[in-house]
Amino acid sequence: MSCVPFVYENGGSDPLKSVGESMVRLILATLDTSIVPSPLNVMQSALNLLAGMGSVFPYAIQVEIPSLGHLYANLQDFCLHLSPSVQCQLYTALAHNVLSTGLSVASFSSLVTPVLTSVVESVVTMQQNAQRVLEPALLAQLMRDISICRALARVVLTKPKQVKLSFYSQMHGVLPYTLDAVRVYMNVLPQCPPSQLSSAVGAIHDLIGFYSDLFRSIRKELPTDVVGATVTTLVELFQHGQFASKLEALGAPGTAVLCAFLKLLRILVEEYSPTLAGLLHSILDLCFNTLHEVIFAHQHYDTVVPFFIALMEEILENHYRYFVTTQTTFDASGQRQKVFTSDAAGQYFMMILQAIGTILQQESIPPPLCKQIVVALERLQSSHNIFHFVAFKSQVRMAYLHTLLTLLTRGRVGLLQEELGLLLYHIADVDMPSFFHECLPQFVGDGGADSLQCWTGQVDEPTFVKELGHFLIDFRVGHARQ
Repeated sequence: MSCVPFVYENGGSDPLKSVGESMVRLILATLDTSIVPSPLNVMQSALNLLAGMGSVFPYAIQVEIPSLGHLYANLQDFCLHLSPSVQCQLYTALAHNVLSTGLSVASFSSLVTPVLTSVVESVVTMQQNAQRVLEPALLAQLMRDISICRALARVVLTKPKQVKLSFYSQMHGVLPYTLDAVRVYMNVLPQCPPSQLSSAVGAIHDLIGFYSDLFRSIRKELPTDVVGATVTTLVELFQHGQFASKLEALGAPGTAVLCAFLKLLRILVEEYSPTLAGLLHSILDLCFNTLHEVIFAHQHYDTVVPFFIALMEEILENHYRYFVTTQTTFDASGQRQKVFTSDAAGQYFMMILQAIGTILQQESIPPPLCKQIVVALERLQSSHNIFHFVAFKSQVRMAYLHTLLTLLTRGRVGLLQEELGLLLYHIADVDMPSFFHECLPQFVGDGGADSLQCWTGQVDEPTFVKELGHFLIDFRVGHARQ
């Protein structure tokens, strides 16, 4: 297709129309499953070709390709024989096609509008007919439309601001209905028959995923009141203890919903805004109260906790000012003193650090989760010098040092020894005398004093790391002899 622009510039529009028509017919024949379905990889190649047409075929040529115009005009009917995943891929390809011409925001709107209209109709039908909420045909239609909306949101992610604003102008009238749909399915969950439980949970999961994709794509284009109202509503819905307990009882499907919700919250807090700062208290209260037992339940531990850690990392990284403020007075080292902004903020700050420390203390902590925590703590130290904050030093520093030493001496996360050693150094470096004279003797106890002989008291990083390696060997040998 690289020769298309050259041919067009030299007056070859008629041959291009013919070639374009042949290409579109080939693509449609490949997607036609009425006779012999094409393999998925062949369908994907055809859709990639369709998506790429917009970047090489001028808009003036595309509008005169009959098969392409017929596809747009009858897209809803054409999709009826396609699987839901292929439908999403087709909408993705067409969206890339129309948006690549540079003249087709209106065409993109015409692509989106029928899907959004269908969403509204489905939700209104559910609201007016409670007995149809879990009707398979209605649920399938709504989930199909939501999946397409998610696909279109992912397309918009990399597009110019004009396209994002156009997408929001289409979406803003639908958002109240999608929130209503979340509310409807959450309300029906407690009395849902076992045979329909997975359908209701799947709907909640996909709707929350829709908001995640939407906020990731057009977060900056959304009015603050829309973001605030959406987050407030979702947090209030998840605050219901009955719903939280139901999620835990559902096992894997409930875990998926909780993970999707934590992911949504993480996306929302990735950038600071006054609106979100005002909602942090509600978010933290939800995580450390209503959802606390569900998040830390043993059966979901390995799956949910990484999402929780990612959320807490983003909250501390991007909203540190919510917790800590810098005063005009100076401490003994000449640095401006930092204090908590309020008692409540201080309480949540310490709860986050204690929760992270508790997770690290798990005897069978998965190495990927361990590395995630190490990276998060190093990031927070680099951004906010968190290890030097007086509350960290006085309340959790010694516990973190003991936890890291325990992880290192057990050797169960041996591939992370270097990362753990550097984190240990950065926390110990806040007050090296206390590390050498208090932490280490307490850790080894009376029977492990011999393992401390390798420490020379040098405080530079290379020497510390080297001596730490010797200490680990001596400690393990001594421990094996006991």
